[in-house]
Amino acid sequence: MDVLGVDLGLTATGVCDADGASVISVKGAGIERVSIIAERVLTFARPCGVVVLEHHMHFKGAAVFVVEVHGVLKYLLHLEGIPVALVQPALLKKFATGKGNAPKGLMLQQAISRHGFEGYDDNAVDAFWLRLMGVAYVEHSRSGRELPGYQLEAMAKVSWPSMREEVGTPA
Repeated sequence: MDVLGVDLGLTATGVCDADGASVISVKGAGIERVSIIAERVLTFARPCGVVVLEHHMHFKGAAVFVVEVHGVLKYLLHLEGIPVALVQPALLKKFATGKGNAPKGLMLQQAISRHGFEGYDDNAVDAFWLRLMGVAYVEHSRSGRELPGYQLEAMAKVSWPSMREEVGTPA
């Protein structure tokens, strides 16, 4: 089993599993768009033991759409019995760079320089870091894997769900 990182977005949704990061782009509007995105993410999530989802506390204007997808997706994951960890953007940035207010460009640069990330899309980069945060949490919880202090601090502020027994240590 694996960890899936998901960064929901208005025009593109980033997902990252053991096979790498990709972007789900959907045209359309309303509930059709919501259901397509949720179903596509669910397809990635089914073989995983946990989903690490970026969680935004404050939404404005068109971002209400993201709230709708967020709620539908969490409900579908609940029905499937797939646990979800919600990570605030500042905690994700701190985990990735050591700075909770890091710009998107620094997150991309760190993903490339430290992990050989080959993408360029902000949504895919966020999904990549969300997955890495989940993998780091699983590995640290199970084996005491050493992590930088700033990553431990960021992970400590996330409410991690109980993981399914099948969650392994992804490659």
